[in-house]
Amino acid sequence: MIKYKIFNKLVLALFILLLVCSVLFTITQKINESIMRKNLEESTKKQLDYSVEQFEKDLHQLEVMSILLINDRSIKSFSTSYDFSSRIDHLLKRKYVEEKLKIQQNVIGSNHAFTIYWPQTNEIISTNQEIEYDAYDFIHTPKNKWFSKWSGGSLTFGFMVTSPLTINHFENVNTIVEASFSAEFLDNVLDLINASGNANSFIYLSDKTSYATNEINDSMISEITKKPSFNQDSGSFIIENQDIKYAVHYRYISSIDAKIVGYTELDSFLAPLNDIKYLVYLCLFTLFMTGILMAYLLHRHLRYNMKHLVNKIDQLGKGAYDTRVTIQANNEFDYLFSRFNRMAQKIQALIEDVYIAKLRTREAQYKHLQSQINPHFLYNCLFYIVSMAKRSPEAVTTMANNLARYYRYITKKNTDLTELHDEISFLRNYLEVQSLRNSQLTYKINIAKEMDHIFIPPLTLQPIIENAILHGIDNRRGAGEIIVTGEATNECYRLIIEDDGKGLPSFEINQLLHSINQPNIGESESYGLWNINQRLLHYYGEQTNISIQSRNPNGLKVTISIPRLSKIRDNRQLVPKKGAI
Repeated sequence: MIKYKIFNKLVLALFILLLVCSVLFTITQKINESIMRKNLEESTKKQLDYSVEQFEKDLHQLEVMSILLINDRSIKSFSTSYDFSSRIDHLLKRKYVEEKLKIQQNVIGSNHAFTIYWPQTNEIISTNQEIEYDAYDFIHTPKNKWFSKWSGGSLTFGFMVTSPLTINHFENVNTIVEASFSAEFLDNVLDLINASGNANSFIYLSDKTSYATNEINDSMISEITKKPSFNQDSGSFIIENQDIKYAVHYRYISSIDAKIVGYTELDSFLAPLNDIKYLVYLCLFTLFMTGILMAYLLHRHLRYNMKHLVNKIDQLGKGAYDTRVTIQANNEFDYLFSRFNRMAQKIQALIEDVYIAKLRTREAQYKHLQSQINPHFLYNCLFYIVSMAKRSPEAVTTMANNLARYYRYITKKNTDLTELHDEISFLRNYLEVQSLRNSQLTYKINIAKEMDHIFIPPLTLQPIIENAILHGIDNRRGAGEIIVTGEATNECYRLIIEDDGKGLPSFEINQLLHSINQPNIGESESYGLWNINQRLLHYYGEQTNISIQSRNPNGLKVTISIPRLSKIRDNRQLVPKKGAI
């Protein structure tokens, strides 16, 4: 069997190329995704750090301003300005305080407000005129720390300081200053984080409430806050909400005791990378389809043509010399095909010439064998006539007639084979003549009906029976039985000749079989058997054989096996057709 090493190697190389490209792309994709996630974490973390830092600075500035206001002399003395004889000073100081608060607000921003409360006189001055203040709020609100409060659905953060700074006894407090900022300030902080494009953010307060500029699903907040790592001051993790993955980053704001949280939808953030991934998938698919097309072209134009040529070479090697390549490859294989056809044509011509020469040689050899057996038979018949001339003139006449009929039969036949029933008919005449010579001789002939028309070489059975009479029956007293049997099996025909003569020892039988199977033999007693064997081999080949066995209790048994073939007529019909040699 041919081994398609080149084709298999090309296909394997193509498969390895596709595999390597796929593996490299997968690794690259993972690396790119990891890098982008890392960049997302770093950028979000920096954004949170910056926002928290700015937020803390603004709160610290508000705290400082509150302390400066609480220590301002004019603000301190405002509550005692009623002691003056004229209220003009009180009004002037109020005007001064209002201007100072406006200046502070302009410095810090419009989203912030400053409010001053004097418990002794129950007066309030504030930059935020929209909020109604209650003295109760000032008294019971925590001091010197930031607090949050919801009012009318709006979130506000404030920071209060008092003068003096001890507030255990509120009646001793002279002035209370509150710095506050509204939700708009938080909106600016959150919008700064959201400005990155993919992130959303919210503030998670210590009272487990949250504030965001955009609407946030409660399940999202629940997924984030229930993470154990969320208890830390800062960090990041991945969550999945409604089959969508999010990258979450958070940072603790110590001033207001809250956490600012930013989260990004990973698929949205990695969308450009996914677009590249799909493009690479398309390239890999195109490469895969190109590989399949190349494999098909290689199979169609290389392996198919090579296989066809190899099949033709195998047929040529098996003896089909008339085989030819008939396909048109329309490529380089056409040259190989034409050369193969020319070579096969020359081989066929040479084989036919050699076979014809060999056949003629075999015909010459057979003619030579036939020419030898005929005189041999004639000599035996003449010797018999001479020996019986004085004892039995009737036997001489019968033998002469038998001899005449035989040579008339031989000279009239144009073929080198005869039908079995003709051979048996001649054999009966011969046995009748022999029974005249030996009155004790009896014979039985039992041939299967279907064997009457098989073809065998002439004088195949007569020499064997002649040897059985001369060398077997004549040499044992009381012997005289000849039995000829024809059997047909599925594989072959058998002609069996048995006698009750003297027989032969086993070693002589082996020597006899050895001698008749030699290609050449000299003049000997086994010449007739050798001649028969050679003529059978000439027509039937190695499928035929002659076996010799001892017969119980006396005599020999000679079996001729002939292959079960169609009727073989002559040598001319043994010549094979072209290509069937």
